[in-house]
Amino acid sequence: MAWTAEDWRDHAAGDGGHDPADPASADRPIPDYRAALTGDVKGLRIGLIRHFYTTDSAADARTREAIDAAAKRFAELGASVRDIALSPLQEWSACGVLIMMSEAYAIHEANLRTRFTDFGEAFRGGWRWLRCGARAITSRRCAGGRELIDELDRAMAGFDLVMTAAAFSEAPKIDAVGKFSTLERPSLTIPSTSPAARRCRCAAALTEAGLPLSFQIVGKRFADRTVLRAADAYERATPWRGRRPAL
Repeated sequence: MAWTAEDWRDHAAGDGGHDPADPASADRPIPDYRAALTGDVKGLRIGLIRHFYTTDSAADARTREAIDAAAKRFAELGASVRDIALSPLQEWSACGVLIMMSEAYAIHEANLRTRFTDFGEAFRGGWRWLRCGARAITSRRCAGGRELIDELDRAMAGFDLVMTAAAFSEAPKIDAVGKFSTLERPSLTIPSTSPAARRCRCAAALTEAGLPLSFQIVGKRFADRTVLRAADAYERATPWRGRRPAL
């Protein structure tokens, strides 16, 4: 949604708040995001979910090295960083994919029946998957889903934030992305899209082609200020936000 934490701060300040048309929208005041961007992370406790991208589904070597460097940078800035373990990434991803398919089916069912060819090829190719998802569960339901959210709550009780990889490598070329690419590997971002979390994505390094190797910072419910604070401090302490890929 934005290039930097500072950009997102300005967006959220002007576009945030309660949406009465959305029953899932929380009626809470908009925090002072501007005051959160202090550049200081001293004392923050950060849990590193390393096994998601090393043993559960291995990221490439450059990504692993870049995230190690990002964790070291946080420690140099005064944060406490130590490893934390959750259920395997495959369990989070399997549950998230089922929810994603069922919700996509619920949203698009009428148009899929009447305007099928107006959808893109990749989405049409997933039509059978969507129907399977709709039969498997109802929207926002998944066996074990509630348990995983509770697990994340418990795991984060002793931390202010957690961090892990956001992708397994640099972004692929568009013609290298298959129709079912979202189902080929477990998703690193599904755990942080649960109702228990807030997240921000940062560059950990740039490849020779200028493409980012990224990690994500994940905070507790309504902890947007803490997430932005950490992201902004990291961006100030590294050169990545000032560089752009050659397109």
